[in-house]
Amino acid sequence: MPSVYAYHRTVENSWLVRDRDRRRRREQLRVVLYLLPLAAALVGYTWLHVRVLDVGYEIGGLERELISLERRESELALEVAQRSSLPTIEHRAVEELGLTDQNAERTIFWGELAASPPAAAGSGTPAAAGGPR
Repeated sequence: MPSVYAYHRTVENSWLVRDRDRRRRREQLRVVLYLLPLAAALVGYTWLHVRVLDVGYEIGGLERELISLERRESELALEVAQRSSLPTIEHRAVEELGLTDQNAERTIFWGELAASPPAAAGSGTPAAAGGPR
């Protein structure tokens, strides 16, 4: 069943043939070949600038991280200095380990050990064992 909107028309010029224009096709190809390197250069230039921006942001982030790490390093150096100070070490030795100050009566000197007679065997002192090793 034929459609009302589509009807067949007879061709009035049966000698009309589509001819391809070879000159026009070559000109179009030539224009494309001239514009292709220009477009490639433009894309490369744009990519280069985008990459420069990316690297700039990356450098900024690394610089902020470096500043943060330097600040942390100085805090840790201060903490090491505080913990290794003599008053802190003495306080921890007395409070945590229960150490006491050394008095002269409890100090044994090497010269005194060599001059003293050997103690009884089995007393467990270094002098009984023949001195410190």
